Amino acid sequence: MTDSMSLKAAVAVCDLWKSAGGNRHVHIAAREPLLWRDRNYTPPDLVSALGDLDFEVSLTTNGSLLKPIAKRLKTSGLKKLRISWHTTRPDLFAAISGGAIYSRFMESVDAALESGVPVTFNRLLFRGYFDDLPSQIEFVEDHSLTLKLYDLLWTPEIADHYSEAYQGCMPVLEDYVIPRSRGSEIISDGWTRSRIRFHLPNGGCVEVKMGWNLDRSNPPCIVCPYSSMCSEQFGDYVRIEPDLHLYFCYLRRDIAIDIQDLLGINGARDKILKKLTSILGPRVEALLSKASLRLIVEPRCNFKCFFPGTHVSWCHKSKINGLSDRGLATRPNPL
Repeated sequence: MTDSMSLKAAVAVCDLWKSAGGNRHVHIAAREPLLWRDRNYTPPDLVSALGDLDFEVSLTTNGSLLKPIAKRLKTSGLKKLRISWHTTRPDLFAAISGGAIYSRFMESVDAALESGVPVTFNRLLFRGYFDDLPSQIEFVEDHSLTLKLYDLLWTPEIADHYSEAYQGCMPVLEDYVIPRSRGSEIISDGWTRSRIRFHLPNGGCVEVKMGWNLDRSNPPCIVCPYSSMCSEQFGDYVRIEPDLHLYFCYLRRDIAIDIQDLLGINGARDKILKKLTSILGPRVEALLSKASLRLIVEPRCNFKCFFPGTHVSWCHKSKINGLSDRGLATRPNPL
C-alpha cells in the first residue's frame, strides 16, 4: 500500500499550486484523513501548516475519530468540516460502515458542533434506504447546517451492483425535500458542477449537485469511453494522491501528472502550467481559479463502506487499479 503523504510534501504541493495561480482553497479528503500521521505530526498540524500558506482548509471525515480531535482542528484554523453521514439508522449505519457503532458517531458529531468549526454533512443515497431522511433533515434544520445528497458514482468494480443500488436524487427531493423547503437557488461558478440549494424554513439547507447538463464537448470528455457513465465534470477537483500524482477524474486514471519531481525545483511553476495546458488547453486558467485542490493524504480507512446487505465496497476512493470495460453501460439520469 502507498504510504501516507508527508507534511513536507503536502506543503510543497500547495506551494506549487499557489505559485501556478491556483485558488487558495484546499480540501483534505479520503480515504480517512484523521488516520494520517507523519512522525509526530497529526491532522491539526497539517491544517495549521497549510493555513500558514494562506490557504482556507477544509476536511472530510467519516467522523469515527473526530471526538478527541475536534477542538484542536478548530484551533488549528480549519474553516469547514464535512462529515459523511449516510443514515440515521444504527443497524444500517453498522452495515454500510463495516460495523461502526452509531452512538459513538453521534458523539463525534456533537463534539464537532461544540468545537465551533462550520459543519456540513454528506449523504450517499442507496435505493430503498432513505426513509430515515426526514429525521436527518430535521437535525440539519434545528442546527442550521447543510446536508449534501449524492448519488452513487459508477466504477467498473461495482458494475454488478450498480443498477440495484443506484438511487437518483430527484424522487428523493420530490418526496422529502421540496415539500418542506421555503425556496431554492442554483449555485454556479461557471466551472465546477452547479448545485441546487433548498432552503429549510427554520434554517439550514439541503444541496444536490447537478449532473445532467455536464459539458462533454471538450477533450478528453468528448472521446472518453466512460462519458455515458460519468457524473463528474472533468477537473471538478484536482486530486493529489499520496504517490504525488495529480488526477482530474476518478474514471480516467490514465490522465495524470506526476508532480513529485517538480516539488521545490527552479522553474516548477512553468513546468506544471505546461503540463496542465497540454491536457486542458485554454481552460487551464478556469481550472486554477475555480477547481478545488484536494489532497488525498491518507490511503487507509477504518470503515469498509459496504453496500447494504453485502460485503461489496462501494467506496470508489479505494479503487486505484486501471479501468476495464466491465459492465460499461448507460448511466441513469443523476436526478
